[in-house]
Amino acid sequence: MIKYLEEEHDYSGYDEKYGWIHAIAHCSDALEVSVVQTSFNLDLINELLSATHKLFCQINKKFIDEEEYHLADVFIAGLQNNKLSSTDLIKWFNSFNFNPESSSQIEFHRFGNLKSFAEDIYVKLNTANLLDGDLKKYIEKEFSQMY
Repeated sequence: MIKYLEEEHDYSGYDEKYGWIHAIAHCSDALEVSVVQTSFNLDLINELLSATHKLFCQINKKFIDEEEYHLADVFIAGLQNNKLSSTDLIKWFNSFNFNPESSSQIEFHRFGNLKSFAEDIYVKLNTANLLDGDLKKYIEKEFSQMY
């Protein structure tokens, strides 16, 4: 599933002719179930981080059918099951260099996708009283306060 997520280039959600395609969301749903399994080890976490990084860097439009929320659920499950730490997630966020003030619409959409992803993690973990203080401060500083 990680390889599929990494290689998928059809970011369609709903299509009038075919209905729900939603490949990224469906793949994410499967990964959310997978990440909590004992066999989902550190190597797979690192592959997941790499694949999702590539996804956010190559998409050329804004997600419009909540794909980023499905992706966030994978990371939330990883955090809740101690497969991923807040420090790992902050380090992963820092690996992006999107410029939200760029004149490039693609760059703007990429940042917007990552921002929506981060905000969804923030809201869901905070609602469950599971939001780590460092992650909370990071998301507030890097995503919520400036834009």
